[in-house]
Amino acid sequence: MKIIQEKLNKGIYPVVTDLYRNNNLNLATGKRDIKYYSVRNEAISPLITQETEKLEIFFQNTFFADTGSVFFSPTGWILEDKLRDSITLRTFSVFSRSIILVVDKKDNSVIGLDIYG
Repeated sequence: MKIIQEKLNKGIYPVVTDLYRNNNLNLATGKRDIKYYSVRNEAISPLITQETEKLEIFFQNTFFADTGSVFFSPTGWILEDKLRDSITLRTFSVFSRSIILVVDKKDNSVIGLDIYG
C-alpha cells in the first residue's frame, strides 16, 4: 500500500504503470495462437481506495455505459500466479463483472485484457 500511496502523491495512478510495465507493444508479426482465461474475482485481493471509486464512476459512465466493456493491451505481463497481485486486476476486480486475459500460448504473455462492467 505504501508504493501505491507514493505514486498517488506524485499524481500517477498505479494502474497505468502496472498495465504498461515496459515499452514492448506486443505487436504481432504473424498469426498468434491465443487462449482466453477468465479471472476469478474471488482469487484477487481487492484494492479499495478513493481512486478506485473514481475509476469505477468513470468507467461505469463511459465505456461500460457505451459498450459494456473496455479492452487494454498490457505490456510486460506474463500469465503466472503472481499476476493476481497486479494493481490493475486488484482495482478492476472491485467493480467489474468479469475480467478476461488474452494470452499468447507460445510464451504465456498477456496480450489483452477485456474488462466487462
